[in-house]
Amino acid sequence: MTQVAAPPETLSRETLPMETRIVGAAVDLFATRGITKGAVYYHFKTKHEIVLAVCADSFDALEAAVAEAETIESVTSRERALDHLVPRLVAQAVESRSVFSKLRFDPVMVRLMADDARYEDLLGRLDRLLGGDAPDAEARVHTAAAISALAGAPVHHLVAGLDDTTLRAHLTTVLREIVRR
Repeated sequence: MTQVAAPPETLSRETLPMETRIVGAAVDLFATRGITKGAVYYHFKTKHEIVLAVCADSFDALEAAVAEAETIESVTSRERALDHLVPRLVAQAVESRSVFSKLRFDPVMVRLMADDARYEDLLGRLDRLLGGDAPDAEARVHTAAAISALAGAPVHHLVAGLDDTTLRAHLTTVLREIVRR
């Protein structure tokens, strides 16, 4: 009697290592823009470069919002800077739900971004705007809660059915309450 070999274990997206899934998602994203997988691997030498390219638009928008808020703060007040910054952060978090969330919570993304000086500088500047120049424990908790709300709320299952306008309005109100103390 002939024995039939068991079929090889198949890998689903869920069983692949996280880095492989992130790069696969990036390749899929580029494919939607007409860029082939081969072109992606030819152009980018490392996974980190691929992640940075996928996040470039979000980084640029976040950096612009932070720079504008810093300028407003330097000529007026932190409160006015926050009045300008909070709606921009919320709009970006809602528009780029998956990117925003992955940058803050996905362990592989956090590890890949930890070595990126531009990203670390941007986070430091954002933390300072939200928490102040010399944040005490309460300000640090408020800042952490605000950033967690930005990254987590737009992708939470409880708000999945909300349209973007409604979500932006409510999240802006909540975020303003968190950062004002």
